[in-house]
Amino acid sequence: MIRLSDHEISIIKQAFLSTFNPDDQLWIFGSRVDPDRKGGDIDLYIKTQYHNLDTLLDLKIKFHLEIERGLGERKIDIVINTGHQQLKIYDIAETTGVKLI
Repeated sequence: MIRLSDHEISIIKQAFLSTFNPDDQLWIFGSRVDPDRKGGDIDLYIKTQYHNLDTLLDLKIKFHLEIERGLGERKIDIVINTGHQQLKIYDIAETTGVKLI
């Protein structure tokens, strides 16, 4: 269960598809996937094949702006995994989150 409307989820997915590669993956995790919680920021986790830090920063900004255009100003946290290292947050996002794409 995701505590966002179908419309909000659609906006996030469209922003992702217009920004990242078709082989990249997107999850939502954190409080928005906990039905017992209220409110909260939108935590998004991306697994991508991009590795260049400048490119990743540009993509992250573009993705965030696309979401804000559709949803309005919201607190959005975006975590990006390029496969170069394995952080605990990546495991948490993949095991407790909901894969959107």
